[in-house]
Amino acid sequence: MERKLKIILFILIFFIFSLVHFYNIEKRVGFGWDQESYSYQVKNILKDHKLTLIGPRSADIKGFFLGPYFIYILIPFYFFTNLHPSALILFLIFFNLFFFFISFYLIKKMFDFWMAFYFFILWILNKQIIAYDITPWNPIFIPLGAVINLYFLKKIIGKNSTILWIILGILSGLFINMHFSFIFIIIFNLFFLFLLDLKQKKINIKNYFLFFLSFLITFLPLIIFDLRHNFLNIKLFINFFFGKEKTQSYNLFLWMPVFYNMIKNLTIVNFDNNLKILFFYLSFILIFFYLIKKEKENFTKIFLKSFLLIWLIFPIFFILYNKRPSEYYFLFLMPYFYITIILFFNKIQIKKIFFLYLLIIFFINKNQLFSVINDDLNGLYYKDKAIKYIKKTIKDSKKFNISYKVPIGENNGYQYLIEYYDIKQSGNFNDSLIEIVSPPETNNIKFGAIGIKIPTELKN
Repeated sequence: MERKLKIILFILIFFIFSLVHFYNIEKRVGFGWDQESYSYQVKNILKDHKLTLIGPRSADIKGFFLGPYFIYILIPFYFFTNLHPSALILFLIFFNLFFFFISFYLIKKMFDFWMAFYFFILWILNKQIIAYDITPWNPIFIPLGAVINLYFLKKIIGKNSTILWIILGILSGLFINMHFSFIFIIIFNLFFLFLLDLKQKKINIKNYFLFFLSFLITFLPLIIFDLRHNFLNIKLFINFFFGKEKTQSYNLFLWMPVFYNMIKNLTIVNFDNNLKILFFYLSFILIFFYLIKKEKENFTKIFLKSFLLIWLIFPIFFILYNKRPSEYYFLFLMPYFYITIILFFNKIQIKKIFFLYLLIIFFINKNQLFSVINDDLNGLYYKDKAIKYIKKTIKDSKKFNISYKVPIGENNGYQYLIEYYDIKQSGNFNDSLIEIVSPPETNNIKFGAIGIKIPTELKN
C-alpha cells in the first residue's frame, strides 16, 4: 500500500513540476543579452568552426569570463534547430527533466522518499526559482550542482576512496565555471571534509591535493586563454572584485531584500523591513543548533554543521561585495535550505502541521505562482515573430536600416535573429528606417509588447 502511495505521489509531483515548468514554455522564454551572446558563441563553433576557450561573462561586460562548458552543452540543441535560438527551449526542457529525476533520485538515496517529495513541493512553491528554471543561462546549473555535490560527500563518508575525491574536485570545478556563486558550495565541501577527517581522526593530505588538482584541471581552457591573451581574464577577475574604488562604509543590509525575494514565497507573514528579515535569518541559526544537537546520523550532522558555516559567512561576502546582488546569486543556498527546513519539521514530528503550512503558503501565493506561466511579451517568441514579419514584408531589392526605440537593454536579441533570417541592412543613414518599438505605439504592427513600424515604400 505504501509503495503504491509513493508511486502516485511521485507521478503527482512530477506532473505539477512539469506543468509549472513546461506549460506555454515557448512563449515564456526570454532572449536577452546573455542568450544572444550564447547563440553567437555556438554559431562560431558550428558554422565557423572556431572552438572557444571561454564561456559567458560573469555579471556584465565588465565581468570576467567563465569556462566554456555551458556553450559546448548547448551545441547539440543548436545543431538540431539549425542555429535557431529555439534551441534554448529544447535545452530547458531537457535540463529541467534531468534536474527533476536526478535530484529526486539522489535526495531519496541520501535521505528518503519523503525528503525528496517535500523538497520538490517547496521547489515548485517558489515563483522566483521557477522563473530562473526557465531562464536559459549558466546559473541554472547551481542547484543541480549543490545536490550532486552533497551526494558525493555522502559517498565519501561511506567509502573514503581517492576516486571520489577526484570526482568531487572535478564537479566543483565544472559547476564554479557555470557561476562563481558555487564558491560557497566549495567552501561547504572543504568544511564538510575537514569535519569528517576530525571525526575519523585522520587527515589524508593526498586526498586534498588530488581534490585541488582535479579542481584546477577544469580551468585548463581559461588558463590557455590567459596565456594567449596576456592574462586578460585574471586581470578582469581581480578588477571585478578588488579594482573598485575603496568604500568608506559598507551597507550591512543591502543583501537582505534580495535574500528575502528568494524565500518570500515560503513565509506566511510578509517581511516588509530589514529588521524582520534579520530576525528570520538569526532565528534560523537557532534551528541549526537545535537540529545539530538532536541529530544522531553522522552524514546529516556534518551536513548541518557545514551548512551553518555557509549560513554565517554568506552575508559577510555580500556586505564586502557592497552592491545589490541579483536574486540568482542565492540559488546556491536553496537546495540545502529546503533540506534543512524539512529536517526541522521531521525532527519536531509535526508532519501534519508541515502539510498545513504547505497548503497555507500555496493559497497565500497562488496568484503569483500561477503568473509564472504567463507570456514574456518581450521574449524569444515575440522577437522571432517580429523579425520574421520584417523579413516577409520587405522587398529584397529595398535598402533600409533598422532602429530601436526601446528601454535601455531591451534591444538585445534582435540582431542575432536579423542575421539568422538573412535580413540585409544598407548601413546608409539616408535610406529608409524600420523601427522596432517597445512598448508599441499607435499604428504599429504588434507582437506581444513589441511594435514594428515599416515605411510604406518598403512594403511588398
